[in-house]
Amino acid sequence: MPNVYVILGDSNTRKSSTMRALTGVRKESDSWEMMNGAGGVDIFYIRMMSLQEAGITPQVFVKTINQLVVSNIFISLRIKPTKRAFKIYPAGADYLDAFKRANWNIKPLFVLGDPALPPRLPTGIRAHLISNSRALPANEIAGKIRVLWNWK
Repeated sequence: MPNVYVILGDSNTRKSSTMRALTGVRKESDSWEMMNGAGGVDIFYIRMMSLQEAGITPQVFVKTINQLVVSNIFISLRIKPTKRAFKIYPAGADYLDAFKRANWNIKPLFVLGDPALPPRLPTGIRAHLISNSRALPANEIAGKIRVLWNWK
């Protein structure tokens, strides 16, 4: 089952710019090499735009990833439900629930821009809050995340 790395935040919390600072990816990639803390290389599926903004439901995303047979996923999610093209996509916690049901390994996630952690995160998921993300440079946020995820 894949490892899932998530940055959670609503609009203008620096999710995408932080992801670019961590990876160098500009849009998305089905196969991106990243150095791990052990000095090796891991291959990642990366999607910069939040799944809600991209119009991807939790069920469609799980099915897509399971067909790709991916080992590592790096994505962003909106905290609150998001309306796009007259359709409402669920809150980030609902996506995390779907990932847990698929038996994916959800790594400690980061919540950007909110004064507190979302009230309904699935049981057993650790979360770190960077409440002042709007005022921080993306590379500073990325530095904090890199240390906790043990990325080089």
